Amino acid sequence: MVQLLGARGREGGSVDGKRWLLGTIYDIFQLLPPKIQVGVFSATMPPEALEITRKFMNKPARILVKRDELTLEGIKQFYVNVEKEEWKLEILCDLYETLAITQSVIFVNTRRKVDWFTDKMLSRDHTVSATHGDMDQNTRDIIMREFRSGSSPVLITTDLLARESMSNKSPWS
Repeated sequence: MVQLLGARGREGGSVDGKRWLLGTIYDIFQLLPPKIQVGVFSATMPPEALEITRKFMNKPARILVKRDELTLEGIKQFYVNVEKEEWKLEILCDLYETLAITQSVIFVNTRRKVDWFTDKMLSRDHTVSATHGDMDQNTRDIIMREFRSGSSPVLITTDLLARESMSNKSPWS
């Protein structure tokens, strides 16, 4: 199995980044056997990526969801554009003090930030738990059980949670 994860960070949304990503995908497919089964999964599939899959996939089955159908019932998502890194904690704490949030997942981009945000939130008396790839699987499983049960209303994590949910070891099951 070939899995391309975290390409968004390399891509950076730039034209050069997209060209790099598509070129990398093309190079990988050149090395694979022609009769291999391929699955492509993405929350956001740019037209360029769909086009490149047409070159390598034989009679692909496509399941595309319209953007306005992506939001799940009862789930609210927030995006706050924060100009300075050092403002993020204050804004996050303001959100928790202002909104009635029963459960949430906070994604950060490094393991170090998981630890930093967890320490800072705990020092401000917020009940939070955290998980990242440096933790052993047993510890991560315990943390996820606590989060799912509601005993820990806030989970701070890297994209590890997204990767696990795409594998056969879904943290949500």
